[in-house]
Amino acid sequence: MTFRAAVAAYVPGVERAPSLARGLRLLAILGREGSCTLERLARLGGWPKSSTHRLLHVLADHGAVARDGSGGRWRALVGLVPRGPEDLALCRRWSALAVEIARDTGCPAELYRFAGGTHVMVDRADPPGAAAAAAAAPIARVGFLRPVGEADAVTVTAWASGIAMPRSICRVGPQGPEPWPRAERLLAIAACRRDGVAVDALDNPNRVRRAAIPLSLGGTYVGALAVACIGEPPVDRLQRIAARR
Repeated sequence: MTFRAAVAAYVPGVERAPSLARGLRLLAILGREGSCTLERLARLGGWPKSSTHRLLHVLADHGAVARDGSGGRWRALVGLVPRGPEDLALCRRWSALAVEIARDTGCPAELYRFAGGTHVMVDRADPPGAAAAAAAAPIARVGFLRPVGEADAVTVTAWASGIAMPRSICRVGPQGPEPWPRAERLLAIAACRRDGVAVDALDNPNRVRRAAIPLSLGGTYVGALAVACIGEPPVDRLQRIAARR
């Protein structure tokens, strides 16, 4: 049984860590049902409303859930994301580097795996201390899937590594998705091949800009390591990493 299936099949009973089990169950319910009232969460979980309410506030204190202002419904801010063997292989190889980059730059570092023509975030390292508060929630979380047809610096690393580029694609600018002329895409690919780093030309609607380096195993492109910043990304730092790999 997978971890996600075990959480979904949870039945209240004797648990080694009942609060942890209930917290995971709550996140699974919110991930499946969407936003829910306290009453519905207590009913679906099979718990008293009072203990469900206390647990929701603990999860909220840790940034895992939030309550909508007027409606009083609860929603998840994080999700349970199962990791397959390919995801774990990338994490074993590069997660420590992501932690180092986040600490040195004060920006979140994101690890993406390339599969099925798109990228999925399999790990993320946040900067410690006060810098973590500045790198706020608008930045993507583990499990984020780059929609097919939208591109950023992460996508450019794939094209620069020989992955076929679609004929028509958009990039995400300050106002959302917008056409990305082929000539500009080719220039971005050439710059990534020359410098070892791809850089967003524009901020996205959350004022985030990314720089990314391609990752390969055995000569095959497998994903990208990106830094997501509000402001100019630390391109020099990534260039030094790319140069020594």
